Amino acid sequence: MLWSRIFSNLTTNFNIRRRQRGRHFATKKHYVPTPKAIPNPKTVTPSTSDATLLIIYKDEAHQALADPELVVGQLGAKFDLRFKNFKHYRLVKIQGFTSTFVDSYGIITLTYQRITAANIWVFCIDLDSRRFLIKPHFVNGLLGQPYSLASPTIKNYRLLLAKGPIRGTFSDKQAVVTYYYRNNNIQDITYQPYFLEMLDFITCYDNPLGHLTSVTLAKGTVWKTFQTILLTDGQIWHCMGGSLWIKETATAFKKITGPTKKSALNYQAAIKLPYSQPINQLATINFVPHKQVTSYERPFGRPSQQFTHNQQVLITATLQSYNITWYQLNHTSWITSQYLKISAKKGN
Repeated sequence: MLWSRIFSNLTTNFNIRRRQRGRHFATKKHYVPTPKAIPNPKTVTPSTSDATLLIIYKDEAHQALADPELVVGQLGAKFDLRFKNFKHYRLVKIQGFTSTFVDSYGIITLTYQRITAANIWVFCIDLDSRRFLIKPHFVNGLLGQPYSLASPTIKNYRLLLAKGPIRGTFSDKQAVVTYYYRNNNIQDITYQPYFLEMLDFITCYDNPLGHLTSVTLAKGTVWKTFQTILLTDGQIWHCMGGSLWIKETATAFKKITGPTKKSALNYQAAIKLPYSQPINQLATINFVPHKQVTSYERPFGRPSQQFTHNQQVLITATLQSYNITWYQLNHTSWITSQYLKISAKKGN
């Protein structure tokens, strides 16, 4: 009798009025006609008892997505329902489904799930060295929901610039947000090249304020710089190519207008690269989706070409120097091993 009272109230709220026996019942939402009797003595005529069906639309958190619908008809009568569609949702569960009025009172519960949106990739890059400060990651959410990203906090670095949609609405299209940082020790950077003549034998560092390397620039040789960094404590460091740096001091070198034939020195010979070994192997660039990685004219040398993630390349030579494995691509430029996924297939 509890169900009877519930549905009695529902029918009252939906303004369902009884008509004469043998006729159909209807609401504003659905019309279910009384099936016509077939002139056959063996046909069982459906009962004319009232039947009421409630349709509930909800999400996985049990929040209503629409007002419930009420359908009335006669026991034994068949009906065809078309369920609602909701933007950004998909139907994942149906409870109590029936295509015939089998009970006086029934409930169909439809559960919908919010669709997951496409990823938003987040990159954190050192503006000066162009290297990743943390592993690239992605943020995702539910389709149509708003989002607002916050830049990750990275020790000893400050945020300088953000590119990409840091605020918006999750959609079905992938997006990229890039945060650019600078080391707190760096005050300024210039890319104006200088020619420096060594006044003594100068040992290189792997980074400003970094560790000494085994590379020494000979006295009397001339080198071209690729960038110059001014630190917050006043120190000045010059990049000599790749990961080789020297600190500016009064006795280390002097700036000149350009190298002479007498003082010019081949860069590769200066750092004593070992002989490369020829190979013929296919590989693919293993970097970050939709991004490019830089190759170099020679190991530890100047930037040369850029290659796209998943791009197929041919490895034509390899060498190992200072515990770093380098590969030559297509007989032209060099790249380190971590950016390659080497195939078992040989080149043509």
